[in-house]
Amino acid sequence: MGFLIFAVFSIRSGIFIKGITKSPTGNYLFTFDDGPHPEFTSQILDLLKENEVKALFFCIGKNVKLYPELARRIVAEGHSIGNHTYNHEVRSTYMDASQYKKEINDTTHTIEQATGVKCTYFRPPFGVTNPSIATAVRSSGLTMMAWNIRTFDTVAKTSEIIYNRIVTGLNSDSIVLMHDTNPLTVEALKKFFSKQ
Repeated sequence: MGFLIFAVFSIRSGIFIKGITKSPTGNYLFTFDDGPHPEFTSQILDLLKENEVKALFFCIGKNVKLYPELARRIVAEGHSIGNHTYNHEVRSTYMDASQYKKEINDTTHTIEQATGVKCTYFRPPFGVTNPSIATAVRSSGLTMMAWNIRTFDTVAKTSEIIYNRIVTGLNSDSIVLMHDTNPLTVEALKKFFSKQ
């Protein structure tokens, strides 16, 4: 039972489906989940532009539908956009493969409609994988991407904590998991770029 729980919650283990666990860019890669957000995505995009850094935004389909102009800005400014399911609900982790594939495909379609760009990468909500999710991702044609630095920015009490988690172990292989839905993440990024 312990192994099964580990397998479900350890996306990096690749037990159900292999995914990218090291930056494919040759440099560290900042990734942002759960947007686009009407306030904080723009602030993060401003910081990335000022510092000439490209990132990968794993967007929720329903948020892209609400804020297509932000999805277009992500792409227009040279960032990559990835698929993070349509609804990002806990119950999606219990869906069968066909239901989960619909979550993926609806998001891919929504992103393509908004931006003209087809997704390459997928990241499951909460980093949860299981056989049904693995089947759905494989049949979608997308590549799973994990991370190797997790900032826990959605639960951190201060931006300093997030900043310290970003820089600890940061190297050219790093895929850093953050969220563009959090004001503390914006503050941590300001600190990061001010020290570069």
